[in-house]
Amino acid sequence: MTDNNEDIKITINIGNLFDVKLNIKRASEKYYRDGAKKVNEMWKQLSEIDGDKSPVNTKLAVIALKFASQLYRTMEKASETVSANERKLADTSKMLDEFEHQLDDILINTK
Repeated sequence: MTDNNEDIKITINIGNLFDVKLNIKRASEKYYRDGAKKVNEMWKQLSEIDGDKSPVNTKLAVIALKFASQLYRTMEKASETVSANERKLADTSKMLDEFEHQLDDILINTK
């Protein structure tokens, strides 16, 4: 059986320019490889549009900015969802409290 907490060494190639060596937990490997795949797709798109006009660092900065903006959009949506769920929970809790008081009134008045 594979231990997902096991430390492993992987090498990920970025844009056919850099080999990035990482020490990670086995459980994280898929995320790194998927992330590298997305970076390489974005690298390819930028290279097709820009060719060799922009320096490598500029292309990497654009990719980092795109990832960061997507992360913040995702976090904002998650935060909105949590806030909406908290409001629903508070409304449900209030409704249950009112229902409990109504039941108490019924039980008390029938004695």
